[in-house]
Amino acid sequence: MEDLERHKTVLLLEDDTDLASIIQYILEEEGYIVIKSLPGNFRKDIYQFRPALILLDHWLYKALGSTICENLKTDPETCSIPIILTSTVINIKDLASCCKADDALPKPFDVEVLVEKVSRLMPIPK
Repeated sequence: MEDLERHKTVLLLEDDTDLASIIQYILEEEGYIVIKSLPGNFRKDIYQFRPALILLDHWLYKALGSTICENLKTDPETCSIPIILTSTVINIKDLASCCKADDALPKPFDVEVLVEKVSRLMPIPK
């Protein structure tokens, strides 16, 4: 993957396949490259694709996004990658703060809010 593409790459960890496809479509329409990943593959995908941002669901099959986020933020190899934690839980902003996520996105969300949060944390280079 070329450097310019890496600056546009979002790694998406979302186990709801329908929602993951919708998010992928929305962000790709905005010019981002979206790599869908699963909890068992995400570390391999991070090192392979070197994403500029991770969009991480809190409730994943056999994993909590907040735990994954905390682990990534304490790892020198991945700590600088911005992470947006998403969930339907009421206290998602508190969870995001506790696990050092860069932002929180409560579900359900407006498309404009998703795009604004992603573009604020990783503007596409011109």
